[in-house]
Amino acid sequence: MKKMAILLIGLILFAVPFFPSVKSAQKPDYAKLTLVKLGLKDSIIFGNYEIKFADVNPDWTQALIEIYKKGESKPSKTALLTSGGRMFYPDSTNPILEVSIGYIMSYNKVIYLEAGSPLKKAESKTLDEGKTYKPTYLDGKVSIKLVDVTDSSAKFTVTLNGISYTKTIEEDSGQGFGYKISSDISYYPFVWIKVTKAVKNDYAEFDIWIPTYPVTSVSVKRASQTGTQNQTQGAPDTVVYNDVMYKDEILNIYYNGTTYKLRLNQVGLYSSFSLFKGTTPLETFQVKAGGYHESDKAPIGVEVVKDSYDTEYNRLTVKVWAPHGASAPPILREAKLKLIVETTSKKIMLGDKMILTVKVVNEGKGKAFGLKLNSNIPNGLEQEVYPEKLTITKLDAFSEYPLATYILTPSQVGSYQIGKFGVEYYDEFGNLKKVESDTIGALKVYTLPKIELNVDNDYFKVDTSKDNKVKVKFNVVLEKGNPAFEFIENATLHLEFPDSLNAYSRDISLGDLRANESISKEIIFTVNKAELSKVSATLTYKDALGEEHQIEFPNLVIIDAVPPAIVEKKVKVYPEAQELPSFVNATLAGLDNETRALLAEELKNVSEAYIPPQPPKTNWWAVFAILFLIFGIGFGVAYYNLKGKYEEAQRKLARRKPKPGGLPLKKEEEVKEALEDKGIETL
Repeated sequence: MKKMAILLIGLILFAVPFFPSVKSAQKPDYAKLTLVKLGLKDSIIFGNYEIKFADVNPDWTQALIEIYKKGESKPSKTALLTSGGRMFYPDSTNPILEVSIGYIMSYNKVIYLEAGSPLKKAESKTLDEGKTYKPTYLDGKVSIKLVDVTDSSAKFTVTLNGISYTKTIEEDSGQGFGYKISSDISYYPFVWIKVTKAVKNDYAEFDIWIPTYPVTSVSVKRASQTGTQNQTQGAPDTVVYNDVMYKDEILNIYYNGTTYKLRLNQVGLYSSFSLFKGTTPLETFQVKAGGYHESDKAPIGVEVVKDSYDTEYNRLTVKVWAPHGASAPPILREAKLKLIVETTSKKIMLGDKMILTVKVVNEGKGKAFGLKLNSNIPNGLEQEVYPEKLTITKLDAFSEYPLATYILTPSQVGSYQIGKFGVEYYDEFGNLKKVESDTIGALKVYTLPKIELNVDNDYFKVDTSKDNKVKVKFNVVLEKGNPAFEFIENATLHLEFPDSLNAYSRDISLGDLRANESISKEIIFTVNKAELSKVSATLTYKDALGEEHQIEFPNLVIIDAVPPAIVEKKVKVYPEAQELPSFVNATLAGLDNETRALLAEELKNVSEAYIPPQPPKTNWWAVFAILFLIFGIGFGVAYYNLKGKYEEAQRKLARRKPKPGGLPLKKEEEVKEALEDKGIETL
């Protein structure tokens, strides 16, 4: 009978449809509870519903399942199911619950029953990287944190009932997260997340699916031992191990002084196990993911938790059932931690910030506990740390966790040596371990020196008829500073000038220049056109990080080649003051009499206003007449007076006799002599 039952179980296992692994993007239709072992009359209390194994046919091929509403004594629905059969409540059109039988164990008089609820889309959500979302419709039982976003995937940490799971979900794919109700029962997927859009380092859009009946109150109600249920003595009814097993690991199970060994041979949809009693092999068997195998050679049952197998790390979660009083010590494993420190760049410009991220990676199979981070930040760097205090208490196998993010701000240029970071932790054996990161090295901080551009002469006057060449000297000067960290690279002076000028090149290479340095370049311009030309310049260069910069210097030089303009214009030219009389005289002479008279009158009227006032004019004719009269009278008086004297002198001479022997006097002499005697002077 037992052999027949085992054969039947094997047929059922291979007949069960394939379910995709957790890494598949295919969303299941139902969220389901872990398989629950029920004896006759046992029940599952699922929220407000009781699902009861009410009866079974004599050969244990069909089981009667009844569904009760809370507080009701009459079942709301019943169904007679075989292995693999299922029923819906209230109906298959709009079901709230789905109940199915995984296996019917005739020789143990038990069934394995699975209950679930259809998944429904709760909402579409957009979440920024680093943010956490708690759906209110799940009463705070679930929190969803978007840890990291790439161009094609999003990494979530979902916490359900205090247990966190971190998974990376590709765009247009989904992943499920189970809710652990108790040590024996889980509800999976309690949350299904499908990523619809991922924007790197920014946000993700995703759909959230939850069970139609998202109840987490589940328990098993056992029938009275005095009832009709007859359990086999020593049946595996207690979970003694519910944890991860890796390929080739051996779990020791102790019962009644006997040591049983369970070895995991292969991991997959169908995982292979070997069971030993001491060192004696009992059997090798396969268990499908979500399935159960109970040995007929030992009181041991093995259940592989659904969607728990991981072929990347060759591990799965297994539940081992054994009789009451059995024990299975946990498998202790070695953690292998690696501390990784990443920086945005080891070269920054002064004023920028350096972001330094510290994360820990566990590359071992064991867990790490009580992590403590030791940093090594030099002086001169202002630091902000997020979070300020570590909150991680345990690091699972093959997982990673961001410990801290440092934002470093340098106060001045220079080189800052950042040493190794360290982390301390305890392994599963209770040993204190320490690991260090690689040396970060030097953080170099640069800046740009202040740059000046000038010319020796900014204005040139050019006579193109004599010389059409102009020499301009451009001087680039960098202020004082630290040459090792203040410099520019690949500097080029680009000249801008009109077609009226020509030079051998518009671009002048200056090369690399450091603080305290200067360079001069002389450029010869040829003037092609006689016009006003302006020369501007743009200095382009790169900083220490290769970022390009430019400074514009407009109108540095003006070259004026415009010749003096000859303008013909009639201009009235007036004679100088000393030339006016001759100019007026010549002008009047060339006019006709009438015009001359009129112009002369006008000139007279004009000139009179500028002639100073004169004293009254003397009447010289009257003066001359009076003088003439006076002179005439005086002359007449003198004449008659002289005439009288003359006549008297003649009379005297007439009376005078000539003396003998002498010469006779001339008449004039006689007169003169006579006048002198009278006192009259003669000429």
